[in-house]
Amino acid sequence: METLDLHGTRHGDVEREVIRFVERCWGKGEEEAKIITGHSLPMQKIVLDILDEYQAVAQIGGPLGVDNTLIRVLF
Repeated sequence: METLDLHGTRHGDVEREVIRFVERCWGKGEEEAKIITGHSLPMQKIVLDILDEYQAVAQIGGPLGVDNTLIRVLF
């Protein structure tokens, strides 16, 4: 599973990084990916807004929904 770790990424750079990541995953035919956001709610909102533009299904947390530091993405 492809993973993007946004720890240490400035909020102003998140949009560019997430778009690159999504485009790369789609180019490989990935069905699922993971974006690590940490506990930053503003960063999670930026990521979710971008994923919404791509009409990707996003779930905060791992498979059990308990880890709120990452977002699972289903393409």
